[in-house]
Amino acid sequence: MSRWVLSQESFDRLLSVLDPDREKAALRYEQMRRKLAKFFQWRGCSGAEELVDETFDRVARRVDEGVKVWVDDPYSYVRSVATRVAQEHFRSPARKAQPLDDAPEAIVAPPPAAEEDDPRLDCLTECLDALPDEQRRLLETYHEGQGLKRIQARRAIAEGLGIPINALRIRAFRVRSGLMACIDDCTRRPRNESAPAA
Repeated sequence: MSRWVLSQESFDRLLSVLDPDREKAALRYEQMRRKLAKFFQWRGCSGAEELVDETFDRVARRVDEGVKVWVDDPYSYVRSVATRVAQEHFRSPARKAQPLDDAPEAIVAPPPAAEEDDPRLDCLTECLDALPDEQRRLLETYHEGQGLKRIQARRAIAEGLGIPINALRIRAFRVRSGLMACIDDCTRRPRNESAPAA
């Protein structure tokens, strides 16, 4: 039996399932590709891009065969296919463990020399100082500890603030996003300018 190959017509049909508008469909396709690449990377799959291609090939083939992809949320269908592809990837005979003696020697690069005047570190300090005390304390306590202790600490923070744990996550995410934006702005600024007042 010959291997199915993605044709232009099959790709066009796949895009039409994602959105009737060709430009919106192309944008949605690219967003899905990025999400799937992260999906495979987070699971420790090697060759994430090839697995994304394999996923879309399978979805396109199913569309060609007349399978109804969930139109309300095609990503859910695509993700379910990606889950199957990831499972097969880990069961693949090519991924069988090899004895440590047969493994190639790792090439370990020397650690980079610590720079006394690292602009990102300076910017982090500057941006943390510019944060209101409440936000800085939230970030510091939110990221303290590890494992179960961190989970318990976050529950305690949420209870202390009188908010659900999800609201705490969102609040910490927003503060961290603002901090990252400040750091990015700071690193683009000439070194003699100071951060704008928060």
